[in-house]
Amino acid sequence: MPVTSKQIRQLAHSLRMAYSSGTTTLAVSIGSTWNWQLHEVRLNLSTGAASGGSFSVIINSSIGAIHDFELCSQPMFGLQDMQYHPDQPIQLSAGDTVDVGWLNATTNKFGLEVIYGNRE
Repeated sequence: MPVTSKQIRQLAHSLRMAYSSGTTTLAVSIGSTWNWQLHEVRLNLSTGAASGGSFSVIINSSIGAIHDFELCSQPMFGLQDMQYHPDQPIQLSAGDTVDVGWLNATTNKFGLEVIYGNRE
C-alpha cells in the first residue's frame, strides 16, 4: 500500500509545510480550497541511495486533465536527496492539486516535505 497520508504544519504567516515519511511507494497529493503557490518539494532517503524509479511532481488541474502538467521527473537511481525548487513560486488555483510520487521499489526510508502558501 502506498504512503498517501501527510501532516501539515504552519511555517510562517502564509507558508505551510506538508510532510510525510515511509518505506513504500510514495503517492501524496497537496491541494487547497484557496488560490495558492508551490514553493519547494524536498525528498530525502535516510537509508541510502535509491535503486530506481522516477520521482515526479505533477499539477493535477482543477479545470481538467488536458491541463495537467508535469513539473519535475527525476530518475532516482543512485540519489539520496531530491529537491525541486522553481525560480519563482508556481501559481495554483483553488481545487488544483500537486501530486508527488515515487515507486520506492527498495523500501528505502524517505522523508518528503512540500512547502506551499497563500497567493501573495
